[in-house]
Amino acid sequence: MQAETAIDVDSSVNGKLLDRLLGMAHRYRIEGNLRQAMELYWALLENHPGTVQAQSARVSLLDQAEAYERAGTSRSARAVYERLL
Repeated sequence: MQAETAIDVDSSVNGKLLDRLLGMAHRYRIEGNLRQAMELYWALLENHPGTVQAQSARVSLLDQAEAYERAGTSRSARAVYERLL
């Protein structure tokens, strides 16, 4: 019974940490620190697959690729799209 409780606590703490990282990535993006935002989004997606935060990071990366397309930087958009595959 105690092992299950410890696992639940670990999952809860990990979820909170991932939420914080995702929040940081969003703030970086809003502040114009795109490189740092993208690094955190990729880290969440690649290092924590299957989590809600990774899925949110994936959506943010897709949004950024679309923004690159609208801005006429198709090379950057393509790089993101290909890595998302």
